[in-house]
Amino acid sequence: MNKCMQVTQSVAKNILDGSQTQHRWPLKPQPEVIPCEDEGSYVKWKGMQHDCIYDLTHFLKFQVGDEVWFREAFITGYDVIDGQLQDCDEDGNCLEKKVWYMADADPQFVWYDDDGFIMDNVPWKPSIHMPKWAVRPEMKKPIIRSWIEQLKDISEADAKAEGVSGTQKIQEHYRQEFWRLFDSIYPGFYDKNIWVQCIEFRKEA
Repeated sequence: MNKCMQVTQSVAKNILDGSQTQHRWPLKPQPEVIPCEDEGSYVKWKGMQHDCIYDLTHFLKFQVGDEVWFREAFITGYDVIDGQLQDCDEDGNCLEKKVWYMADADPQFVWYDDDGFIMDNVPWKPSIHMPKWAVRPEMKKPIIRSWIEQLKDISEADAKAEGVSGTQKIQEHYRQEFWRLFDSIYPGFYDKNIWVQCIEFRKEA
């Protein structure tokens, strides 16, 4: 089943260059682990009770065998040549709009308004507004692993698979860099050691 997910520009770049093959985000809502009176515990999540926290894996949105379609910042329009909008061919037939992606746009990329003047800023559309037809083939990935874990349980190898660069100057540099990045997106979640959903996908679709 095809399922869409929004990603940032940096994540889109990592997926495209093959450096990122895993992705994590906060599990919503957070599961509640409740101790039993005698021993052990049980889990409450989405109004349901489970004997084990990892039973939740079977109820996650993204499952092994699904294909995740990564939505990214984009814009649609037409080429402009000598200030003229190329929205029709030589015979006057209307052309389909082209799609440009922020993740691989040249720094010198410019955008023209309807009157043919260059705009001060390119009006990129957020990834959440990307329609399915605009998702490029390179951003459609088969899921080969789906699981949950607490944020601080990520391994060094899995942190590297998140596409972070790390630095050889400190131990566990990939984990440290991933945690720093995650906390910059979701402030305070590192200290809470929240539960996250994780997926691993193939480099090649």
